[in-house]
Amino acid sequence: MREPCIVGFGIACLDYLFVAPKATPGGFAPILDYKVEGGGLTGTALVAASRLGARAIMLGRIGSDDIGEQIVKGLEAEGVDTSHLIRLPGATSYFSVVHVDAETAERTIYGREEQNMECSTDLIPLEVISKAEVLVLDPHWPEGALVVARKARELGVPIVLDSSLKPSHMDVVSESDYAIVSRSAAIKFAGTEDCIQAAQMLRSLGPKTAVITCGSEGVYYVSDNVEGYVPAFELKAVDTTGAGDVFHGAFAFAIAQEWDLREVIIFASAVAAIKCTELGGRAGIPSLEETLRFLQEHDVLLPN
Repeated sequence: MREPCIVGFGIACLDYLFVAPKATPGGFAPILDYKVEGGGLTGTALVAASRLGARAIMLGRIGSDDIGEQIVKGLEAEGVDTSHLIRLPGATSYFSVVHVDAETAERTIYGREEQNMECSTDLIPLEVISKAEVLVLDPHWPEGALVVARKARELGVPIVLDSSLKPSHMDVVSESDYAIVSRSAAIKFAGTEDCIQAAQMLRSLGPKTAVITCGSEGVYYVSDNVEGYVPAFELKAVDTTGAGDVFHGAFAFAIAQEWDLREVIIFASAVAAIKCTELGGRAGIPSLEETLRFLQEHDVLLPN
């Protein structure tokens, strides 16, 4: 199987995660498990791609504070190249406190936004994109994401987009090839709970393929002359943090293998499902061998 180069542009952060039952307002709940780990849409997607065997390169901006240092060390420990990140003196990096419900494994995120992170898009090393076989993109920095997306389109590099479909993201959405969004974002955007219809509306903005992830309810997709649904794999979830980010990274890896779209989605769904068996957005991300073994156990065979 090929070992592609996946370049990502977007956010990486630090997550402080704890597992606990829900507390009543003003009450108390015991913390059952706790972990500090790197997170972020594109950061975690690249970690997934790296564990699967890709060469992963991170682009974006980050503060030169202690949290920024921990974020970078976490990425580098996973084999992600961080040498092209924009490091901004005086800026504070993003971190999140994540409550994982002990009963449902669903997570609630409390985030502290970056500060003093403004900089020119001219600082983005666009030449790195020429190395990419696939670009993973999130529009956390919309102006930078648009510059990067247009460069990727100019070079013919396919773009896998992770977006909440905010109004400020729409120019980036129109430049993407594979727009992958959560069900909640799709419903809010399209004004319908029909995921196929929502995907069709999303695709009308410009992407050749629209994918809507619905967690344990599976994945819907619409592309050229094809639409469909892939059910989720059934596993006992411990923590859903980062599942969508992992899905994006695995999706990009599979696109680089030039597989059929349905095969790509099945593969990405498997990687994301396995991730949910451990606490944290990254701890449970499987290797390629582990994923293929899991798929074989579920009677799914993919091209070599």
